[in-house]
Amino acid sequence: MALDSRYSRYSTLRRFAAGSLLACASCVLSGCNIVAPVVMIVEGPPKHEAQFKLSKDRPTLILVDDRVNVLPRPTLRITMSKQAQEDLLKKGTLTKVIDCGSAYAVIARDREGTVTSLIDVARTVEAEVIVSVTIDSWGRTPGNEMQAECTFRVRVLDATKDKEPRIWPPNTMPEGASFRAVYKMPAGTEINTESQARLIQEELGRQTGRAIGQVFYEHEKKSSALAF
Repeated sequence: MALDSRYSRYSTLRRFAAGSLLACASCVLSGCNIVAPVVMIVEGPPKHEAQFKLSKDRPTLILVDDRVNVLPRPTLRITMSKQAQEDLLKKGTLTKVIDCGSAYAVIARDREGTVTSLIDVARTVEAEVIVSVTIDSWGRTPGNEMQAECTFRVRVLDATKDKEPRIWPPNTMPEGASFRAVYKMPAGTEINTESQARLIQEELGRQTGRAIGQVFYEHEKKSSALAF
């Protein structure tokens, strides 16, 4: 191919590249909506930040407290705890998790009028840190029959301390940090029988467990179980 021909093609490519850059710059300066996908590519999808970062290598217990019986079935506490502990291990947020089953066995030994403290439960199962979850409400979302939700509060405690074991949130939030998990039922879902109701309860329980875990690690908003 002749040199002048190659040069002509090269010049054309340069002009095209320069024109493209100018077009992009023009779009950015003028507010052209083509900038939106560019920003997404550079920054990634929108995310929720971790609300608090746990000590990765300390033996940690996730314990759901429902001593006032908000939940329809006690076993839902285990559903939530297990989902949260599995997610935290999978994400690498924690490397040492104390299985919740042994802790609930300790609580089950409580007799009427006696309550084992969270610190004592943790020490019995050799946990150093407790993620304590208190259930506040459970059930259908008002005004939306196809959505169920669970509101809960979270505290992180250091079981190795006899005095002031609270790690998070600060004392300005004495009851804990409040969150809400939402489960949107698939189209066509029916809840006419006890078995159908139990399936929805299990799904909301798992969704709440995911939300508990997501309090402690960064995650994409589109996949969030937490409702802010």
